[in-house]
Amino acid sequence: MLHVVLFRPLIPANTGNIGRTCLGFGARLHLVKPLGFDLSEREVKRAGLDHWEHVDLAVHNSWTCFTESMLPVLSHNNSGGGGNIYLVSKRLKLGSTPIAEVDFFAPTPKPPPIAAQPGGGAGELSSDTVGSSACSQGDVTLVFGNEVDGLSGLEEGERGRALPAVYLPMRDDVIRSYNLSNAVAMAVYEVDRQRREAPRIRDTGRGGEQRAPTSSTM
Repeated sequence: MLHVVLFRPLIPANTGNIGRTCLGFGARLHLVKPLGFDLSEREVKRAGLDHWEHVDLAVHNSWTCFTESMLPVLSHNNSGGGGNIYLVSKRLKLGSTPIAEVDFFAPTPKPPPIAAQPGGGAGELSSDTVGSSACSQGDVTLVFGNEVDGLSGLEEGERGRALPAVYLPMRDDVIRSYNLSNAVAMAVYEVDRQRREAPRIRDTGRGGEQRAPTSSTM
């Protein structure tokens, strides 16, 4: 599953648009307080049209509440690809890798078990590594900052510093940033594109043949 996290969003219309995008792609929307608006405001529902009530929405009182409730679930199981959590930021700030160059669904090697404890207890997988989600393999989480401060409030947190950051290509000599709802739409599309292509790429990598369209001639 794809999770979209808005860190302290300020503009209700943007959040409404993002909610509609999440609904269209089957993503879950997480809002991290404090918010710059009330969720009952008309602008939120207007931007989301008549879809807002159907959005898969979770609201968290703080970043700490989000990390304590969601990160252990998203990063618990390292048995395969996915479960990755990324900050989405400007290249000149936190962003270090273009989003199209990130393989969101690359298989992650299973980590070695922790050494058995005295008393004969079986070793367990380390809980501080990020791999596939306990909810479903292939979970990806994208974290976006707000329209004014971006992710600056998150940089001070230990979790924020530990998470990888990606960026969207942009001509920063002519614009300062993308509209938040547009940035979310672009990033969500890229993850969804990779999700749809991942099985085909994996099959090809294993030497499997792709079935040619019946109308094609060789």
